Amino acid sequence: MEVVYKEVRITYDESEDDWGANLVGIPKRFGSLKAAKKAIDYITKKAFERIECYVRRGGWGETRAYQKGTITSQSATGEIWITFSSKDREKFRAYGSRSIVGDTPDNVLILKEITTLEEQQKEIRKQLEELEKKLEPALKE
Repeated sequence: MEVVYKEVRITYDESEDDWGANLVGIPKRFGSLKAAKKAIDYITKKAFERIECYVRRGGWGETRAYQKGTITSQSATGEIWITFSSKDREKFRAYGSRSIVGDTPDNVLILKEITTLEEQQKEIRKQLEELEKKLEPALKE
């Protein structure tokens, strides 16, 4: 019996009750067709291509500026590792998150606008606090 999987010929040897395939020029034996396919998948798997991104970091109440990073790997469960310019790494759960955005020209322009608006918001907050300090209470001691 013979099966072709991802352009690799896998043959069944009845006398040995196993499967064989020639992987990267080396003949290999497997206990099952599933094991042979798994080995072929491993060898033919493409390397993860790094993705430049921006990540909003920091907890609530902290400054949460977007920082430039690189997505360096992704697990089958959806977790990704991002390396930052300071060489620290952090794990994220990223699907659907607007806290991790691609490094595209459009996103860079939007992030600049967000930064400008956040700075204006800080200034307005400061002005509001100063005005509130000037208010006289309704009841005096």
